[in-house]
Amino acid sequence: MTIPPSTGAPRRRLRAPARAALLLVACLALGGCGLLGPDGQQVGLVAGGGDQTGATGAATDARLEARSLVDMAAAADGTVRVLASAPSGPELWTVSPDGRLRRTPLAGLDGSPTQMAVDQAGTVHVVTGRPGIWRVDDRGTASRVVGDGRLGWSPDGSAAGDAALGLVGAVAAGPRGELYFTEQASDPGTATLVRVVQPDGTLRTVAGTRQVPAGERERERAIAAGFRPAPGTPATEVLLFDSTQRALAVADDGTLYLTTRGGVLAVRDGTASPVLAPHAPGRDTVAPEPFEREAAAAEIGLDLAGPQRPDLAVDQDGNLYLAQQALEDQVPEGFRWTGDLGDAEALARSLVDGTVRYRVRRVTPAGEVATAAWGAGEVAAAGGRVYLAALAGDGRALVVSLQPPG
Repeated sequence: MTIPPSTGAPRRRLRAPARAALLLVACLALGGCGLLGPDGQQVGLVAGGGDQTGATGAATDARLEARSLVDMAAAADGTVRVLASAPSGPELWTVSPDGRLRRTPLAGLDGSPTQMAVDQAGTVHVVTGRPGIWRVDDRGTASRVVGDGRLGWSPDGSAAGDAALGLVGAVAAGPRGELYFTEQASDPGTATLVRVVQPDGTLRTVAGTRQVPAGERERERAIAAGFRPAPGTPATEVLLFDSTQRALAVADDGTLYLTTRGGVLAVRDGTASPVLAPHAPGRDTVAPEPFEREAAAAEIGLDLAGPQRPDLAVDQDGNLYLAQQALEDQVPEGFRWTGDLGDAEALARSLVDGTVRYRVRRVTPAGEVATAAWGAGEVAAAGGRVYLAALAGDGRALVVSLQPPG
């Protein structure tokens, strides 16, 4: 939805209450949901932008600082969690539905966190790129619950808690309490598998193969085929060869999404298919407004081989969100975050000034692609809202939410 700017007389800046009233009138008149305000993309402040550094308090008054943002998750009740690499070490920021922030330092992990999964019961699991998955309790104490610490290989059917594992870089929770994770195997060849901890506590491979062709030419063909599997290809026959840290997400219907160096794959009913795949360089349209159609998924060329880990999220309607590294000198004005941001307004403005590092795209179930936001490296979706976490150049973080179009 676009609210057209006035023409003719010089534009006069309205005070915040008047701007909010004008936006509400426009939304009601056009049947929309407030995606665009007079100054850009309407967002709601969730956390950050303030100056309070205590362990608890109002989330919107907090000063959030981090060296990097690792991952985020959101629940249908409005609870938002952000895993951050804070100056003092890994820290979990939890925002309750009533807007209260709790900062929880994490202890007991082997290595630095690379991704987080939160199941429907609110249980937090973390992976670090080492062999294992850790469960984090309310005090921030981490205990290894998958893998026994040995670096190696355990076949399907092995007890998850006693398994020797390869390097685990990504994790996601399924709708029925399943725990999916990526494992880099090195015997007989280096490749990545996606495995799941089943309800009976045993391991099963759901995507990827350990069979790596020995010949260079055959290996290159298998790698290329893994980026764009043919229809009906069993997911466990797809070679996931590159070592890029992957992101995982699981939809309510059990569809598994994973990133590769060359795009995004979906695993449904045991078969793999490309959602976004690489192709020869071509048009990369940037729409002037959020959620405006840019192209069909088959027309989008993707490269996720950069140093920054992408992030994935799926909403209750099956829309897939991908946050990825993307350098853009000129972001359309329609993507500048605005709304009742209070002291966070200047911080929000800085996220799209200069060279922007992240772009969040949405892929609908019908295969239509649009840019949902710029500036945020972490994305989550729950309860009809999209949540974004962004890190500014000065190390301050901001968490916002927005209402996608119906």
